[in-house]
Amino acid sequence: MKKSFRYLVLLVATTITFTQLFAQKQKSGKEVLQAYHQEVWEQKNTSAINTLVDAGLKSADLPSDTKDARVVMVGFLQSFFSAFPDLKAEQIKLFGEADYAVELWIMSGTMKNALWGMPATNKRFEVTGMDIVRVKDGKFIEHYGGLADQMDKIYNQLSIGAYAVKATDNNFAKVISSTKWKHNSTLNADTKSDVTQKYPMFIGIGDYKTDGTYEFFNMDGSPKGDKGTWSVSENGKKLSIVSSTFGYKADVDIEKLDENHFDLKAVQYDTKTGKPIETVIALHSAIKK
Repeated sequence: MKKSFRYLVLLVATTITFTQLFAQKQKSGKEVLQAYHQEVWEQKNTSAINTLVDAGLKSADLPSDTKDARVVMVGFLQSFFSAFPDLKAEQIKLFGEADYAVELWIMSGTMKNALWGMPATNKRFEVTGMDIVRVKDGKFIEHYGGLADQMDKIYNQLSIGAYAVKATDNNFAKVISSTKWKHNSTLNADTKSDVTQKYPMFIGIGDYKTDGTYEFFNMDGSPKGDKGTWSVSENGKKLSIVSSTFGYKADVDIEKLDENHFDLKAVQYDTKTGKPIETVIALHSAIKK
């Protein structure tokens, strides 16, 4: 009798465990999006991204060569939260069915610290936006909309645009913004050997607009999801870009610039050690607008 009772207890415990696991995997898109809003946006707990977002998340806001969406998201949000210590994200409406969910939100904050190399303006922003997600096994696997869609408005309210050189500011900027630029190949700066396949991040089309913003595209014209602001030094030797979607700042040397060529020289670093491994020259040709 005691032995049978033990088997019964074990069976019940096992059933409960499997039931709990099944229930966890079957969480609706609405439940997961609600958890994301509370954990990440209200509690500023970026580590929750690892449990709520799939590494292979598909989103137009991510670079096409992204290997782990969670790494990009964590870096972006940590920088954003640091720049706006009083950041407030308020949920207006949450609705969904099965694996899809939609959240309407309003967000505000004051820029008290630097953001991606741009100095604090101590100005406040407030925007309204929308996140649309698809969920599988309790994690986001697709995403549309979101904060990235509102960054231009945020920049304008914070007067960040003042830090981007407009195309009318100097002749070098005029040349850069006069056309779109297609990446042709990447060369080793010393040996001049072709290393295009080694650095696929350069492949695509760049559109440096006259208002001091930029957007990068894939070769087929589809967006890479990389947008932000750009500027060029007064002597035309340095290009600076600040990505509003991916949270990075890059300063690269301009090797050659005329109406037909826009060649950039940049040092490539080992992602594990952070040490420089190779200097390359990315060759771009003009696509007349």
